[in-house]
Amino acid sequence: MSTVEAEQLLTREQLWTLMNISPRKLDMMVASREFPEPDLRIGRKPRWRLSTYHRWIETPQPARS
Repeated sequence: MSTVEAEQLLTREQLWTLMNISPRKLDMMVASREFPEPDLRIGRKPRWRLSTYHRWIETPQPARS
């Protein structure tokens, strides 16, 4: 019998707090593909895996002009 660990899912509120940005900025970053789309939606509420956030942090981002 194998054990599967459930990965933490982050809400929009948790993400913008973690990133220290405004809710609008997060929406703009997702719309412009500066930040990944949600991994899933529960109803209309987006959720991101914690690993998605960590992967984004660890990936070098192109400089903005």
